[in-house]
Amino acid sequence: MSSTDSNAHTHTAVELNYNFISIEGNQLYTPAHNFTAHGHPLLIQSATLNKTAVVLNKTGQYIEYSNHANLQSCIGNILHCKAGFTFTFELKFLQAPAVTSKAYILSSSGALHPGIEMYYFNHTFYLSIMTNKLWVLEFPYGFSVEIWHTYKIVWNEINGLILHIDGMNIFSKIPSENVSVSLQPLSLFIGSSHNHQSNNRPNIMISGMTEIVYITGKRLTLVNCKISFKKTSI
Repeated sequence: MSSTDSNAHTHTAVELNYNFISIEGNQLYTPAHNFTAHGHPLLIQSATLNKTAVVLNKTGQYIEYSNHANLQSCIGNILHCKAGFTFTFELKFLQAPAVTSKAYILSSSGALHPGIEMYYFNHTFYLSIMTNKLWVLEFPYGFSVEIWHTYKIVWNEINGLILHIDGMNIFSKIPSENVSVSLQPLSLFIGSSHNHQSNNRPNIMISGMTEIVYITGKRLTLVNCKISFKKTSI
């Protein structure tokens, strides 16, 4: 992006590495933040990716990302997200999702709760981000099970919401009208919605999670992060 743009601002890019290290009890350890592992999921080494992956293939299994007050994370709390973020991960469906039910990948939003929601339903991906506005993507997409796919979510309030699937870009630049949010974001669930975690069976594997958060202002707290300064136009 042009450094001569009159609207250009220097932002701090904070990279949060969520590559999985180990599961001990119900704690899933990563360099940046520890997740809660529900339902005793397995951590395996993927020969295809050459990295660790979490297997969520039994009823009631999901991963929970609880917000950390000292961690500058947008997926942990979208209200912290002032200048945007990028969230990348690799995902594999272990069997074809049922046509009549939603296969949840990410969920932290709900009625009056701002946050992120991503699920697959009836051969279509749905991705939404809600702050005091709502961005929604609907993308018909067919793929083979047992194949790893790379997903990248990019969002900021100026440029909108972009979903990359294996390098393909799907845009949703204009948000809907203002929406009512009066509650704090929910914890981010991976592999479940907030309504059906007890009887949900995700049948997915997830790996390689990385978040890049763009931060403005002087106050910055770092937890196992890489930082760089980038001039971006917003």
